[in-house]
Amino acid sequence: MPTNAEIIAAGWDYVGKGDWDLLVQDYVDDMIFIMPGQDDVLEGKAAFRSALDNLGAALPPGFEITSLRYISDGDDVVTIVEWKSEKVPGGSRSEEHTSEL
Repeated sequence: MPTNAEIIAAGWDYVGKGDWDLLVQDYVDDMIFIMPGQDDVLEGKAAFRSALDNLGAALPPGFEITSLRYISDGDDVVTIVEWKSEKVPGGSRSEEHTSEL
């Protein structure tokens, strides 16, 4: 059985391919997805899968993940995502960012 960190790493591969159905296949039905800096919490696999339908529209032009790092402690996994884009909305040039998910 894969570890949570392995499931998360495979999930980022599926994100890169835009395959949302494969992304959610390994998650349990009562999963909770929390994105730092956001007020909403997605509870359940169906809510998470539904939110993915609009993910492409929410990303800035030229969005590309440049690095992924994982911190794992038991069942908890934090992903540190470094990414770049052509232009961040409200910005004036290419940007590179780091986000913790």
